[in-house]
Formats: sequence, structure tokens, C-alpha cells
Amino acid sequence: MGKMRTLLLTIRARLATPYVQVACLVLFLVALFQGGGLGSPMHFDDAHAIVENPAIKSLGNLPTFFVDPGAFSTTGRMYRPIVLSTLAFDHWIGGGAPWAFKLGNLLQHLTICLLLLASLPLLFARAGITGVKARFATLLAVLLFGLHPLHVETLNLVSSRSEILIALGFVIALAGWLHEGAKGRPARQVAWLCAGTAFACLSKETGIFVAPAILLLEFVLPSGGKRDPLRQLALRFVPAMAIVVGYLYLRQAAFALLTVPGHSFAVTVSDPYSGGGRSMMDQIQGMTWFLPKALELILFPWSLSVDHTVFFDRPFLSLPVLSGAAIVLLPIVLALLWYRRRPLFSFAVLAAVAFSLPWILVPLNQPLAEHRLYLPVLFLVLPIAVGLLGLLSRPSRGWQRALVALSAILLLLGGRSWSRSRLWYDRSALWQDALVSYPESFRALNGLGQALIDRGRLQESIPRFEQCVAVYPKYLPGVQNLCEARVRLLDEVDDRAFHDETVRLTEDHAEWHWKDPFVRLLAARARLGRYRLSGSREDLAAAKAWALSCLAMVPPKMLVYKTAAEVLRRSQRKADRLEAIALLDAWQDRRLPVLNVDAWVDFLDYRAGLLIESDLLRQAEAVALRMRREQPTDPRGLLRLKEIYHATGRVEQERRMETMLRMLRGQPVPTIPNR
Repeated sequence: MGKMRTLLLTIRARLATPYVQVACLVLFLVALFQGGGLGSPMHFDDAHAIVENPAIKSLGNLPTFFVDPGAFSTTGRMYRPIVLSTLAFDHWIGGGAPWAFKLGNLLQHLTICLLLLASLPLLFARAGITGVKARFATLLAVLLFGLHPLHVETLNLVSSRSEILIALGFVIALAGWLHEGAKGRPARQVAWLCAGTAFACLSKETGIFVAPAILLLEFVLPSGGKRDPLRQLALRFVPAMAIVVGYLYLRQAAFALLTVPGHSFAVTVSDPYSGGGRSMMDQIQGMTWFLPKALELILFPWSLSVDHTVFFDRPFLSLPVLSGAAIVLLPIVLALLWYRRRPLFSFAVLAAVAFSLPWILVPLNQPLAEHRLYLPVLFLVLPIAVGLLGLLSRPSRGWQRALVALSAILLLLGGRSWSRSRLWYDRSALWQDALVSYPESFRALNGLGQALIDRGRLQESIPRFEQCVAVYPKYLPGVQNLCEARVRLLDEVDDRAFHDETVRLTEDHAEWHWKDPFVRLLAARARLGRYRLSGSREDLAAAKAWALSCLAMVPPKMLVYKTAAEVLRRSQRKADRLEAIALLDAWQDRRLPVLNVDAWVDFLDYRAGLLIESDLLRQAEAVALRMRREQPTDPRGLLRLKEIYHATGRVEQERRMETMLRMLRGQPVPTIPNR
């Protein structure tokens, strides 16, 4: 009891200090301005990584995350068990609601800010900034980092959580290293460094740079201004580097995951807009634009966008490319030359470059994404905060104006973050905002078209998709969405030219991506749509060929069988209808999995309708009764039974189905008077 009282008194005493009180205010401001998107929905990669990922829906899968990279997403394999563990916990808290995941991102961001508030005074002390100045520089650095508008994407795009967790791992290592070093406890320093390194590596591959970053800090900013002997310093980093080597070996040997893919070195015909098809020469040339743009976004975060992908067809030795390279190389060269004169600047620049190396060297679909700048912002605000502190510390009467200007800058940063967060409530607004900065952003044009499709405005979506494909003809989602929108409109449009162009587009797309069964089904649907207008047996035969070709290519799925059956049903020939029924029976005999009960009942309803059209009413009745057993609250089973009883003249059963339908829909049931 006495120890608890002593602890409470200690906490109370510390909370009474001005620095702690201002630090609490800083955390409150960060939470206030960065929390504007807590109620926004999921976006982009959140669909396959979180919403559709069954692994994170149970805390019982926590051990699986550490042994199965396939649990990361429904579309790919990645070994990030810490990320999955935090997502599973958020799902348990909120039942899958978006706010729980976004609150998790915000709390992790605030934790980083809290650790920085506790550890940066010790870091600044190594740079010769002590006392009140160190605390003021810390508050300023945390405000600049915490309120930075670049973090809006990181906090609201839940699938980018790995960037926050890497930073958290680094800050854990940094705080432990500085605090235990100040107390002269090297063994505990090593323990904290190992803990932070392991945490960061298990969050994302970039975590391998945590230990080298701390080593860089110890080299350029040694404690007390005196470097330890090289052998002694190296021995302290051996355990952390062993964790890095073990992690890389585990990824390669146990999970067959490459840390640095080498395909870009083998690319001969480069497609700069595709990560997998971009040559290393195009990657390096592109970085002469993207890296200066990243620096601009860090220093002046106004032209923010969810898509910065722009490539310019310029010679490698042209003036814009050389100028961009000079802007990139100048701070790196200065950091190497000034590591004695400006050690904090050197540490910040070199550490920021190190953590950016993966996306600088590895061609990705989006060469520059704002969420990848989370850690570089953390490093670069350190010398910026010290520089602003130097301006405020000058013996001049203008320091009050400088303080007012600084307060205005921080307020603008917070306001920009808040207003940017509000855009994440509407995906269309995000894409419209991207087009303001980059009018030829093919991803934004495709995103706007997709948003229009989601709202049922198919006709309006087509011009957006056509613009997208005009900018980048090989962009698969854009071409796919254009074909899908046109095919879905075939039943509403009677223009023969529109039908012919749709068939041409979809069949060209299917020929180009002939291995994709769903593209082949799209071609089948296009032919089937034109058959409604043309009545040509050629269209029907082509639709049947496209649909049935899928059955020999891939493990059959319900959609393949259902589309092929629909083609045969449209022919109005009994033999084709019987063949369609045989296809559905073949799928049912395979006992292939379906997504859910609703999808299964959809299949049964379609099969019952096909049997009724073929006058196979006894079989249709069996299917309808099965629908009733599988989903008693679904009225489609009753409707099919009512239709069957009407066709067979069973009046009493038909009346009973009508009564049950009224009861299911909550409608009053008419009473029949006694005779």
C-alpha cells in the first residue's frame, strides 16, 4: 500500500511540472487535429487486407500470424505478424467497424509522440542543447511531427499501419537506448535496442534499418561527445544485428519471401507506370522527380494527393533530370561532410534516406505514396525544430513576431490535417482532389468512375474510364471497369454501335488477358447482351464458347457455371436449357465452396427458375423446398413454390404460400369466413 501511495505521489508531482502539462496539451492537440477521420469508411487496400481478411476476425489466430505469411491478405503473402495482431485486436474491440481500426492508428501515433516527448531532450542534449531549450525544441519537434498533414493518409488508410509500427519500433529502441545510456546501463541499452528492432522487423521489412540508425546516432552524436571504442560499440550492436540476420533468413528459408526482388534488373522493355514492368533506369530517373517532390511535401505540405504517379519522357542527361538529382544528392553530400559540424542534421538526413531506400530502389506501382514518408518526417523535423529554436533565441526584438508566426504555422498544419481528414469520408472527394494536382492521374480517373458505378450511375462512369484508358492503355483496372460498365448497360441501350464497340473492347481485353477466366466471362456477357438486340446465332455461339472455355482453364467457380448456364438459357431451345441444367448439376456435384448462405440461395433460386422454364416442375419443387430449409426468412423459396403450385393447379398450396409470404413481409393476412 505504501509503494502504491509513493508511486501515485510521484506521478502527481511530475504532472505538476510545466513541461509535462504542456506535453499533455501537445498530445491533446495532435489527437484533436489528426482525429478528424475517425468516422470515415475503409478505402483502397483496406478491402483485401482488412475487410475481406478472415484471419483478423479472431484473436485465436494470433499464433498463426507468426508462422503463416498467407494470413496477411486475401491477395498476397507478407510476413508482418505485429500488424496482423494489432488489427485482430481492433476487430475484437469494434466488431470490424472502421472507427476501431482508425482509432488504433491514432493511438499508436500518440504513443510515438509520447515516447518522443520523453526521449528527445536526451537526444538534443547530445547535440549541445540542454535545459529549457531542449524541452522547447522537443515540444516544437513533436508538434511538427504530430500535426504534419502528410500523416493523414497514414492514419486513415488502415492498411498502411506498418509504417506507424516501424516508427514505434524505432522510437522504442531510441528511448531505451538514450535513457539507459544516460544511467550508464549498457546491458539494458542492448535489451531495448533488440526489442525495438524485433518489433519493427515483425511489422515490416524496413525494420532492418532500426539498429543501423541507432548505430549512426551513436557515431555522429555520441553520449558526452566522446565515442566509445569501435570494438566495444560493435559488440553492443551484435545482438540486434543477429536479430536482423535471423529475420531475413526466416523470411527466405521458411516462408520463401524475397526482401529485395530482382525482376527490375531484367526488364528490357520498360513500362514506367507499372511497378513490375519498370526498368531500373526508369526507376532511378523517376526518383529525380519523386524525391524532390517528397521533400517539398515534407517542407510545404499543401499539394497533397492520394496519387502522385507522374512520369516524364525526358533524356537521362536532360536539365530537369540533372536538377532533380542535384536536389536529392546535395543534402546527402552535406550530411556526409558536416557530420562533425552539424551532427543532428547529418543523422536526420542519413536516417531518413536509409528508411526510404526500399521504395527508392524497388519499383512499386506507386513510386511515391504519402504514407511511406511517415518516418522521414520524424527524422527531418528534428533539425527543423532546432533551426526554428535558433531563430527564436536570437537577441532581437523580433522574437515575439517569430513566435506568433510559428504559432500560425502550427495552427495551419493542424487545420490542414483536419480538413484533409474530412476528405476521407468520401472516396469521390479524394479522387477529385487528386485530379486538381494531377489532371492526368489515371488512378483518380478510374476511382471516380468506380465511385459512379457504386452509385448506379453507369452512363456517367464511362467517360471517366475512357479518359483513364487514354492516359494509360495498359491499366488493367481501368480497362476492366470500362468493359464492365459498358456490358452492364447493354440491356438498357438499343444503339447497335454501342453494342458493337462493347463486344470489340471486351473481346480485345479477353484476348490480351486470355488467362483470366473472369475477363472471358465478361466477353461472354458482352456477346450475350448483343444477342438480345441482334438475335444472331453467331453471338449466342460466341458467348457459349467464351463462357465454357473457362471450365477448362481454372478451378471452376459458381460464377463460371452460372454465366455459362445463362448463355444456354437465352437460346430458348430446350436442348440448350437441359445442357444449362446439367452445368449447374455439375457444379453442385463438385460441392465447391460458396461465399455465404445468400450466395448459395442465389444459386438455388437461379436453378429453380431454370427448371421451371424447362417444365421440370417436380425437380424445381425439390430445389425450392431446399431453399426454404437453407434460408427460412428468404421469400424467394416461397415465391418459387407459389409459382410451381400455380402451374400445377394446386390452389390450396398456392394460397398457403401467399399467406406465408404475407406473414413473412409483416402484411395482414385476410381471414376467410366459415361457410
